[in-house]
Amino acid sequence: MEGTFTYHTKWAWRFAKPYRAQLFLYFVLELLTLALGLLFIWWSKRTIDYAVANDTAAMKGALVYAVCSVALGMGISLYAAWLNERTRARMLINLQDQVVYTQMRATWGLTKNWHTGDIMVRVQTDCQDVVQVVGNSAIAALVTVLRILAATGFLWWMDPMLAVLLLAISPLMVFSKLYFRRFRRLNQALKQAESKLGNVIQENLRFRLSIRALNLDALRWQKIEESQEGIYAMKMSVLNFSTVSKTLMNIVVNTGFLVTFAWGVFYVEKQW
Repeated sequence: MEGTFTYHTKWAWRFAKPYRAQLFLYFVLELLTLALGLLFIWWSKRTIDYAVANDTAAMKGALVYAVCSVALGMGISLYAAWLNERTRARMLINLQDQVVYTQMRATWGLTKNWHTGDIMVRVQTDCQDVVQVVGNSAIAALVTVLRILAATGFLWWMDPMLAVLLLAISPLMVFSKLYFRRFRRLNQALKQAESKLGNVIQENLRFRLSIRALNLDALRWQKIEESQEGIYAMKMSVLNFSTVSKTLMNIVVNTGFLVTFAWGVFYVEKQW
């Protein structure tokens, strides 16, 4: 489905109309999880401050608040994930019904451009991808941006230099556009390869008697193997690219943790 970003956004908004309440609730729950995570960090800091100051009563109270924050955050996060999975399951059924119904009532001028094997692949994989983006990825991207802004603001409030340092070592904003562009190209190539395999398989099954009569079994089987090898090669490309990206992400995150830890040690030492 080709079109502008505005067209895709409007279509996604119309498609999500019956599920907007559930998706909005999922978004609110994710924000609550974010707030509770920051609250846990704050009360953990207060617990350490009270422990350093030998204020046992205040330390116990702060520790209780910290434990309650993380426990409540975990519960809300689990419920949000369950709610989102259930919503996306209904969205997937709805979208697949729309695609199948449209193809069953399409005119010949449209149906001849779509091989039925390709349609089967599109109904299974493309519908899942669309529902994943509309029902989860778009919301997750917005929550991630808010999480970065909230964490940066929280660190800036604690120590501006620490916030600047963590932003300086994080290349996420710089490489995010390049990452998604590369991943999109790989994903498109993979879908084309899967569609080709679906076409070949259905042709083999539909014309299996003719293939046997013409003694074309070996040739048709070779086409299947070639299509499967192409899919395997594309999946390996996606896997390698994803592995490298995750490795870089882990390096950045762990570096941020180490910097935060070193800053905390330095801060405590300076207080003493």
